[in-house]
Amino acid sequence: MGIVRVQRDIQGLLWDTCSWNKYGPDCRIDCQCENGAACDPVTGACNCTAGFRGPLCADPCPPGSHGDNCSGLCQCQNGHCEHITGECSCYPGWRGDVCSLTCHDGYYGQNCSKRCMCFNHAPCDNVDGMCLCSPGFSGAMCEFQCIPGRYGHNCTTLCQCMNGADCSPVDGTCTCQPGWKGRFCDQSVCPDWRHGASCSEDCLCNKANTLGCHGLDGTCFCKKGFLGINCEDICPPNYYGHGCYETCKCDNGAQCDHKDGTCTCAPGWTGEFCMERCPEGTYGYDCSQTCQCQNGGSCYHIDGRCSCTPGWQGVHCTYPCPADRFGQGCNETCSCVNAQSCDSYTGRCKCNIGYTGLDCSGSCEHGTFGRNCTLQCDYCEEATECTIEEGKCQCKDGFYGPLCSSPCRSGFWGDTCQDQCFCENEGSCDRVTGDCICHLGFIGVRCEDCE
Repeated sequence: MGIVRVQRDIQGLLWDTCSWNKYGPDCRIDCQCENGAACDPVTGACNCTAGFRGPLCADPCPPGSHGDNCSGLCQCQNGHCEHITGECSCYPGWRGDVCSLTCHDGYYGQNCSKRCMCFNHAPCDNVDGMCLCSPGFSGAMCEFQCIPGRYGHNCTTLCQCMNGADCSPVDGTCTCQPGWKGRFCDQSVCPDWRHGASCSEDCLCNKANTLGCHGLDGTCFCKKGFLGINCEDICPPNYYGHGCYETCKCDNGAQCDHKDGTCTCAPGWTGEFCMERCPEGTYGYDCSQTCQCQNGGSCYHIDGRCSCTPGWQGVHCTYPCPADRFGQGCNETCSCVNAQSCDSYTGRCKCNIGYTGLDCSGSCEHGTFGRNCTLQCDYCEEATECTIEEGKCQCKDGFYGPLCSSPCRSGFWGDTCQDQCFCENEGSCDRVTGDCICHLGFIGVRCEDCE
């Protein structure tokens, strides 16, 4: 049986009330409270347990508070508190009752439970364990000492030491070789161009190509781009820099400066290492020349020679193909019969007036004429056909006129009524054949005889 609660009525008498999850008249209504909260047996109002709030006690305390009625204030400095008890849960890298302390040296992460993996006495970040290298070391675990020529934090600074001096990987301090002095070991112990025990001997270096000579033995120290005992020789092809140890990166026939490796591009190329062609429409040294190609032609990026589109020719692609040629370089021959030319790009025949077909070998069909035989000569009356070029009516024998609508005049006959009849005795002639038609009483080819 459920828990029975006791309540006083309005007269102050005690009476049995609903079980813990019921309320209302006859305890018929289910309580809606969550997270272990009890409800009022009469109204059903929820009485929240520690750490929860809201009409149904469904919401935890807001950040920064905890406990009964969420009235307790959290004390956590680098973390968040549990909404019921207020106990702190520290962010990675922090520890202590109120998360106010960083991890002990050598530890990091959540609850400071992970050990740092750094070498050379480097500490690690208390949150993510990243090694914080001391000057003179680099690498994910600070396991590498700076390579010669570099020093400082993460070995990012270039040493300034000269003439074979050692450079401290920690602070870049120079330790000079014998014969040199100065902060960067760039000063000879002897005056310029002298060497020897008492600085009495002349250095035998090519001064223009030399930084200086060793104060003890007179060894020449060549400038960038030069080598040899006396620094008289420039670097061999494809090498540059101090001692000519650096390899040139220039491409496509470019010249490499023997001192600093700067590339001087060959015609048609550009970019730091001359690996890029000239932009479209330019060519030559430094891509400074403008292409002159017309009608869609492209130019060769080195010398500007034009590559014409089909149908064009000439130095600058300014001339169309001859009438009987077409295509790339005008190398194709038109296969047209009754045509003056073909399309210079496709080779399609441009038929003469009155002809049709792919090769213009067909003449217009009966009753048609003109360009591509698209016109009709249905206006002709007494005609056999019309001319395929201009549509001129071709009259039947015995008719004439532009439309062949007029029969031959009396005394004329035949093609276009040009032939004259010679019938006698007032005989007439057939306008088609020219035969004489005699009157009654006369006979003969020309009606010249009486019957």
